[in-house]
Amino acid sequence: MDLSVFFEAIELDQPSNLSTWHAKVPAYFEQFPQWQMADFVLIGLTFLEEKEPFQAANAIRKQLQLLSLPSANIKAVDLGNLKKTASEESYQDVISFVLK
Repeated sequence: MDLSVFFEAIELDQPSNLSTWHAKVPAYFEQFPQWQMADFVLIGLTFLEEKEPFQAANAIRKQLQLLSLPSANIKAVDLGNLKKTASEESYQDVISFVLK
């Protein structure tokens, strides 16, 4: 299944210098990353009524950029932000589907 249909690209500036985090963690800025072999994935979520969606997810991403991974053997990807839906119930359904 192509999970990219459920996600939108991250709307943050890509760092000009690739820190350790970005060198090892592909993120959905322009191209959806290959997630199938990842040990863990990051997914940005939001509350549907938020005026600035994904504000918390993007703030966490900015902090992660400052870090390095504890092991070179860990494979992580950032799939971007889960697209908003018409209702909270349908959003929960999409989250459940994507996490299966």
